[in-house]
Amino acid sequence: YLLQIYASGSKQIAFEESRVLPPAAASDAYRYCFMIIASRWRPSLLRHICTICFLLLAIGSPPHPLVGAFPLRPALRGIRHAKNMITRNHRLVQTVSLDVTKREVSVPVTPSPKKQSRKRKLPVSSPPKEDPVSVSPSPPPGPVWTRRVLSSINPTQPYLDLEVPPEELRPSATLTTGQSFVWKVVEDDFDESPGSKSPKSAWGSHNATEWVGVLRIDQSLSVVIAIEETPSTTQFRPLSPYPDDFDLKAALRDYFQLDHSLSALYKSWSKADSRLAAIAKSIPGVRILDQDPWECLVSFICSSNNNIPRITKMVNALRREYGRPLLTAIDGSPETLYSFPSVEDMLDRATDEDLRGKCGLGYRSKYILETLQLLKEK
Repeated sequence: YLLQIYASGSKQIAFEESRVLPPAAASDAYRYCFMIIASRWRPSLLRHICTICFLLLAIGSPPHPLVGAFPLRPALRGIRHAKNMITRNHRLVQTVSLDVTKREVSVPVTPSPKKQSRKRKLPVSSPPKEDPVSVSPSPPPGPVWTRRVLSSINPTQPYLDLEVPPEELRPSATLTTGQSFVWKVVEDDFDESPGSKSPKSAWGSHNATEWVGVLRIDQSLSVVIAIEETPSTTQFRPLSPYPDDFDLKAALRDYFQLDHSLSALYKSWSKADSRLAAIAKSIPGVRILDQDPWECLVSFICSSNNNIPRITKMVNALRREYGRPLLTAIDGSPETLYSFPSVEDMLDRATDEDLRGKCGLGYRSKYILETLQLLKEK
């Protein structure tokens, strides 16, 4: 209630009837909020805040829709009670934990002299429960790709220039930021002597300059490609074979949609939105990828209630189980890169048991299977 007054800048709040909680639910909600706040603030600061809140209730606020007017004497009693309770139980409230995996909140109730402490569980609405095999967030799968490993693959093939300036394309702000889940960061090789540190991974950040991934052209053609960002342009190098008459450079330009001038779009958007004008200066070269529709659809079904490393792990598992092997890196830790399976491949072989157990999709498996059936009917 006080937060609503503060946010609105007014002491007169019009409560909608649908927003008034029953007293029991309101009590649980207030206790839960207090415990979470108390677990993060110092006791002395919290005591001062409670004092101000009770005085505001007693002096300046309108009648509460649940408890009515708040006279001064109960407010003073509330101040004393809150201070004592915070001092006694600060260590207790620090143990409050949100059990995200079980999708319920464990809230310790303030112990009284006559009763032992107990826990009350408040249910929180959540999506369907995960299977045990896919609950814990996982790091990006596979070994770390380094420049030494990459240089050992198809070494006679030079890098080719996409002929695009950095203000028109920056792969560091495009490839691994949640659009596509196929690109792996290529790390710099580092000294393994004692005391040395490995370079910071670009997973979830923007400090990488080279990536390796699989570009799906259609259901029959996929190519393993290395992409490198330089201060002046973006280069690429094919690592797996493809037909001689196929224009891979044109396919990559279509993938990055380089026929559209990003600078002109940034300029137009910046005129319409001052906030975007400031952001555009910080992250130039961000593009929407023109991905294969089937791969994009499956990837974003996997993205439900998920994060980038886990989505990548799921998509890679689908490739491993149902795709075709394209390239195996044998220098260092071996890894095989696979094509993304076609609709026909998955219709013939995919089962709910395999999607849950081998690929870790959890409840998302049924949506994949339903989507396959819909596409088959059409």
